[in-house]
Amino acid sequence: LAVLTAGARNVAIGMYSGSSITTGANHTFVGWAAGDAVTVGGQNVCIGKFTDAGAAGASGRCVLGYACDGTQNGRITIGYGTDIAELDINGCCC
Repeated sequence: LAVLTAGARNVAIGMYSGSSITTGANHTFVGWAAGDAVTVGGQNVCIGKFTDAGAAGASGRCVLGYACDGTQNGRITIGYGTDIAELDINGCCC
């Protein structure tokens, strides 16, 4: 959270996790470089080394695994690299 300027309620545990967030809010990142590409957006969860929301302004994405990225808002992504499985969350308020 080194470059955070106006975001709030973010949690980053792990070296470089959440390191690019500037104004994003309500994120939870756990793992080495988890969520390190997210700058704005909100309500993302990334758990695992090199997991990312998949877009700088992503919202409502949950990514679990190793070196995998989320692909769409309101979706859970589980994977290892490019081998992923996804679940759409209907009714997401993102």
